[in-house]
Amino acid sequence: MRLEDTPQNRAAVPPSKNQFSRPAFPSLRLRALSSLRSGSLLAHATGTLKDAETRLLVGLREHIQPGAILAGDRADGLYVLLHWVNSLGADLGARLNARSRRVDFRTAIRRLGLRDGLFLWTKPKVASKLLSAQEWTQVPALN
Repeated sequence: MRLEDTPQNRAAVPPSKNQFSRPAFPSLRLRALSSLRSGSLLAHATGTLKDAETRLLVGLREHIQPGAILAGDRADGLYVLLHWVNSLGADLGARLNARSRRVDFRTAIRRLGLRDGLFLWTKPKVASKLLSAQEWTQVPALN
């Protein structure tokens, strides 16, 4: 989200290192939980471009109710995030994060449609930075 170009906004939301020295507008990262039933905003978290969207979602933990269904984008299609959301009693629908997993549809347990299938995931070998070491040990090997 682009903010008004003021000295206060530039100080609060500095440009990321990969931007030009004087970007057009300060940029804010926003993560929101909203109700599909009413369209209302339930909770939100903000950060700079240095803050990962997944980290902002983890910050909204207290607002995710059991039985909730979260819809996310490719940034949310991670094994550890799926486990984390399920541990809260909620469900997650997201596209697969292609940076973290390669998809071979020949290995699908069941084909559901074009570019859609049911897969058995195994726990990544490298611990996620989203969880503490203790939380990581509690993540199951299969999900």
